[in-house]
Amino acid sequence: MYIVRLGGLFLMLFLWVSGAKAQQDILMVINGEKVTCAEFQDFCLRKALSIQAIDSFIDYKLKVDDAHRLCLDTLSFFRSYMDSCHHSLSECFLVGRSRKATDCVMPRKNASTSRALVSHIFQYIPQNATVHMLRAYQLQMDSLYSAIISGKKSFEEMVRKYSQEKESFWVNALDMPVEFEQIAFALPIGKVSAPFFTPQGIHVVRVLQREAKASGRIQYADRQRMLEMVLDSLKRKFYFQMNEEGARDFLTHGYTMKKLFSLDGKSYSGKDIATFVQSHPASPRRQLDDFICKTLLDRADYNLSEACPNYGLRMQSYSDSLLYQMITYHVLEEHLRTDTLGVMHFFEHNRKTYRWPETRFEGIVLHCVSKRVRKKVKKFLKKMSVEEWQDAIRLGVNADEQLVAQVEQGLFAPGDNRYVDEVVFKKSETQPVEGFPYVLVLGEKKRGPEHWSEIGDRFWDDYRSYRNACWIKSLRNKAKVEINQEVLKTVNNQ
Repeated sequence: MYIVRLGGLFLMLFLWVSGAKAQQDILMVINGEKVTCAEFQDFCLRKALSIQAIDSFIDYKLKVDDAHRLCLDTLSFFRSYMDSCHHSLSECFLVGRSRKATDCVMPRKNASTSRALVSHIFQYIPQNATVHMLRAYQLQMDSLYSAIISGKKSFEEMVRKYSQEKESFWVNALDMPVEFEQIAFALPIGKVSAPFFTPQGIHVVRVLQREAKASGRIQYADRQRMLEMVLDSLKRKFYFQMNEEGARDFLTHGYTMKKLFSLDGKSYSGKDIATFVQSHPASPRRQLDDFICKTLLDRADYNLSEACPNYGLRMQSYSDSLLYQMITYHVLEEHLRTDTLGVMHFFEHNRKTYRWPETRFEGIVLHCVSKRVRKKVKKFLKKMSVEEWQDAIRLGVNADEQLVAQVEQGLFAPGDNRYVDEVVFKKSETQPVEGFPYVLVLGEKKRGPEHWSEIGDRFWDDYRSYRNACWIKSLRNKAKVEINQEVLKTVNNQ
């Protein structure tokens, strides 16, 4: 009896210590959800942030919580993506078992890992996108890619203007879908990839930096070869049989109603792959191979939670990352396209911010063949708005292919146009253009833009930041955030 009581006391002590240790691992509670130190450290590692970036992490989690509130995690696109992530971890586990390795363990601080720092032009594709929409995304990204390759535009400019994710980030093995990983770990540093699809959307990637993998770790190409070996083993185990006729039909047309393959006597047809294809933009060959891989891994039914201790943390990072992108697109990018009233109010409230350092001239410079033409044009243009001037001269003055006036219209700063400098800014003397000796300068001086469209990218960056700040403020006002300061101190000291 004494031994039993003593054992009970030891058990109670063990449970109390275990509970205390678990409590110490809880860094904060956000709207009732517990957040561990490991999750915060993983966030800092993935985003290449310092361990002091606690406010950025809280804002990130609040946005993810907002995505859950709007039920974005119930969309079929999200579920399909998380299913893809599950299979990526399944691959990791299978390869790990084949090498008796632990490649699925999350990288620790100061651990030597293989990772790539990337930047990308990214467009999120809604889960209900049609084939025509996918084609439109492809054409737009092809156009941006061509402008970069030809040297007309810089990659950084395209990211700033068109990407829905503007910050560079580190990619570790299994952080992203396999299509993205293949680019991140194979593309030469500094080179720009051609556009490609993943379950998240469409990307153009540039690798900024890459860290070598420590010896003894599985190289990416080796992991792919081992995965193929494991899948071959599963095919034998489950009596995989490919139906060549159905496969040819699918590869030719991108769809089929015929049988594709069978596992353990169960047939899988074009009907089974149809839903997978809708949320998995890729070539038919890639879609078929990935669907076979998915089906094999589903059939294998491994217990990843036990096999890979960090499985839950990894899956949560996948989920949170996608929900963050989806809610940001929903709240910011979609809203910016239609928020004309909000844009106008922001511009009027901040008009002084966009004043130019020196007065500019908006107007037109005309070089005319005679005094009569100059007088006629001046009288002609005074009856019209500035926006109509160039068309009026092209159609009403230089009609019948007879050029009697040369035109320059725009917004001129001192030094941009020597004739504007002479007439408006009184800074220089000029000689007339040969054959057009009579100059007419019409317009007005301005201290700043009168419409947000005159400002360009700077305005939209500022307005996006303003809307984001308002969103975060609203989330913070409604949120309940409790931080364990003692645990935070230990994290900051690491």
